[in-house]
Amino acid sequence: MKSIMRYWKNYRPLAFISALILCSSCVQDINIEEESEEKIVVNCVLVPDSIQTLTLTYSNLLNHFYYDEVKTATATLFCNDTEVGNFEKTGYSRWQLKHIPEAGSDYRIKVKVPDWPEISASTTMPSSVQVIKDHGNNTNTRRYFKQLYAETPYWMFIIRQYKDTVMLIPEIMPADQLENSLGTNHPYRDDFNMSDNIMFYDTGGEGTTTEHIAYMRITQLEDGMENEISFYMEGSFRQSLVFFRAASAEYDLYMKSSVQKMMVNSTFDDPSSWFDESGIYSNINNGLGIFAAYTDHIVQCHYVLDNIEE
Repeated sequence: MKSIMRYWKNYRPLAFISALILCSSCVQDINIEEESEEKIVVNCVLVPDSIQTLTLTYSNLLNHFYYDEVKTATATLFCNDTEVGNFEKTGYSRWQLKHIPEAGSDYRIKVKVPDWPEISASTTMPSSVQVIKDHGNNTNTRRYFKQLYAETPYWMFIIRQYKDTVMLIPEIMPADQLENSLGTNHPYRDDFNMSDNIMFYDTGGEGTTTEHIAYMRITQLEDGMENEISFYMEGSFRQSLVFFRAASAEYDLYMKSSVQKMMVNSTFDDPSSWFDESGIYSNINNGLGIFAAYTDHIVQCHYVLDNIEE
């Protein structure tokens, strides 16, 4: 695991991180024995916005490094079995539909491409995680929070801001970057991507939690997380956005398998890992890709806001 962390620190795979955040990449490996079998790749992650985006491509062969777009298709979105509308093509492999997803609603997508079997997938739009800033000895490397409610698993990550500004509506700017490591004492954290190190081991800081790679997954209690949970996070907070991303079941599996795959492929001490054939989670019937949903709750941490309560 230490070799993973050394590689992670030096490599900083921002393209991979962007793919996880935006969910725009192909999400399942092609079996080497079926490398000549072409499939349709469907990627659509519903977000609480007025425009939903879909990408349609053909899977590439192992010796190709590009993806051909699906030029003709009918892609229909359904909410609780009621048709919402059809996606319209807006660019290369890119399709869009005006719709604001409803929390708690069941969604289904159906894609028809000439001469191909009908493609389908389903997901549920999650409600936002309720997390607020909490009282505590907040510093540039530690922040206290209180979880009020979460009905699904959720993911925490930190985006470091390089533009010194206080935002009324927090959002990612082009120069911002994902923090490579974070830690927490949250009692329901998932340690699947934990390293062997204590936070800030490489900078001489005084960390108290174990370092996790890029993301922190918080699991769901059997009856939902309705009880209040106070916790703190360790990372770089002086100018940052802290994301609490409520995940549909499909997005949760996609994220976890993506990070696990990244960790396997980053292990250079074991050459057998280069030939790992496990794929990233996909829920597309008669195709590849992901149809899922998430809802973000974003908290801005800024030295100007340190003494301001929400």
